[in-house]
Amino acid sequence: MDVRRLDGKVVMVTGATRGIGLAAAQRLGAEGACLVLTARGEDGGRAVEARLRAEGVDVVFVPADMTDVAGPVAVVDTAVARYGRLDGAFNNVGGVVAPGRPSDVDAAGWTAEMELNLSTSSTAFERRYRHCWPRAGARWSTTLRSPGRPGSAG
Repeated sequence: MDVRRLDGKVVMVTGATRGIGLAAAQRLGAEGACLVLTARGEDGGRAVEARLRAEGVDVVFVPADMTDVAGPVAVVDTAVARYGRLDGAFNNVGGVVAPGRPSDVDAAGWTAEMELNLSTSSTAFERRYRHCWPRAGARWSTTLRSPGRPGSAG
């Protein structure tokens, strides 16, 4: 018997076109989740959507910039309109705004990093909250990055 742990669950994945976000989308889809994917790059998002759909995943891609308040609103509203609910999220939005060694990043650089890597998560969380929290079993995950180049000393 092939049991998929997430059959019928609706999961939003941000930053879903490459790296950790893409890997999460592939795994969640393989486990049976219905996916609402988002990223800024529409071409890449449509390609991922088509590939996952060809693998039998129920998926929709919503192009959105999660740093703009309208982004999370559009993504969550699409999930609710299409599936009637949102059961979880893998929030993978973020990146490096102030490259270099962390010890060399000035206050403006740290502020920009926090805006991208934390504020976008809280905006997306607020919008998901009303659709996830009232039901038992709703889950979400957030990946965070620190300023600087990966592997740099600081």
